[in-house]
Amino acid sequence: MSIYEKKLSIVPGATHLFEELGTLKEIVEQTVSWFRKYLQEVN
Repeated sequence: MSIYEKKLSIVPGATHLFEELGTLKEIVEQTVSWFRKYLQEVN
């Protein structure tokens, strides 16, 4: 068992290029959320 958190996100209706309406926005929001959670801001 790993001590690291894992998450698989499936965006309904999305293909591998995220060309469908709203799918790219959803994955960008999830990515930004991950960066904010796990990376520190450098001043």
